[in-house]
Amino acid sequence: MNHTVRVKVLTLGSCQTGKSCLVKRYCERRFVPKYLPTIGIDYGVTRITVDGVDARVHIFDTSGRRLFADVRSEFYAGMTAVLLVYDVTERASFAALNGWLRELSGDGSPPLLVVAANKTDLTPRDVSAEEGERWAARIGAPHFQVSASSGAGVQQLFDEFFQMAVRSAAGGRHREAAPQSPSPGSAPLASWLRRIFSAPNDWDKLGLRPGYTKEQVNKAYKTLAVMLHPDKNGSPEAAEAFRIVTNVRNNLLKTFSSPS
Repeated sequence: MNHTVRVKVLTLGSCQTGKSCLVKRYCERRFVPKYLPTIGIDYGVTRITVDGVDARVHIFDTSGRRLFADVRSEFYAGMTAVLLVYDVTERASFAALNGWLRELSGDGSPPLLVVAANKTDLTPRDVSAEEGERWAARIGAPHFQVSASSGAGVQQLFDEFFQMAVRSAAGGRHREAAPQSPSPGSAPLASWLRRIFSAPNDWDKLGLRPGYTKEQVNKAYKTLAVMLHPDKNGSPEAAEAFRIVTNVRNNLLKTFSSPS
């Protein structure tokens, strides 16, 4: 009998950023335009399978109101992953992300993080995509441009969010989960070339996930570099892939030295 993994995830962000609307868009495939503020915590559950692992994902949708800070804090312990949401048309909600991180980190070991830039269907924007990407890179989190209203990017956001959470929970840890380091013997060169050229972010290009350490980034890079180095491989595609993973490694290492 397959063991079902229990996963706890949580949404976090300022009021009226669309946290509940994103959850409803994903779970119910619909958008509710009328603003209904969350009172304390809303809860839902969904079943998914990731890498052959059956999981029950428990979703805690929090209120961004200061009044419910004590209520929110009760749910931080044991949380596998957190979705940080801001409104691209409201700079204050973006500026508040650092405060949400401080509130979250007060509970100890930080969970895995994903950042969602919501309301991208609206204009004018007050936070550019590039600025959002830079902030997310500083904390080692994937960054998604989404719209709860139109549905754009929502499926991809939650697919990635839940996959990260389930993989972390299945490994028994959050950030310290043992890395699946790329190995020339574990996958053919062609598979790695496809991944490097098509992966949506720098972490995926190295076969890693946000939250791995600087040492794990270097280890993954070195293993791939041996496989792809022009002195050892005459393939033009491998030479280009070598250039890409070198740049990827440099980009990821910069995120560890960025000021908080």
